[in-house]
Amino acid sequence: MGQKGRTMRIWYERGRRPRGIIDQRYTSLYLFAASRPGTEEAFALALPRADAGTMGVFLHYFSDHLAPDVHAVLILDQAGWHDERALRVPRNVTLLPPPTASPELNPVEIM
Repeated sequence: MGQKGRTMRIWYERGRRPRGIIDQRYTSLYLFAASRPGTEEAFALALPRADAGTMGVFLHYFSDHLAPDVHAVLILDQAGWHDERALRVPRNVTLLPPPTASPELNPVEIM
């Protein structure tokens, strides 16, 4: 491997990648969050993936943190893991997908 800050070049057959050490020193973290527009109320979880499973975890914990008499409506974009058919949505939460290509209807996008 080359020294830090320097690139290293090697000759190898065109169209094939040489075998070597791959730098995998990074991990991803996804922030799932809900906020109440016009207030400073917010809830967030940092999770290792963005899929229906982790969205379900977020909905479960979000639902548990709501007051007993509160029903929340979450405005979601059209991400694949926001599909209500793939989720177990708690009774005190409603998912509201806006029309396609309409970020102006989502208060979080306006900020």
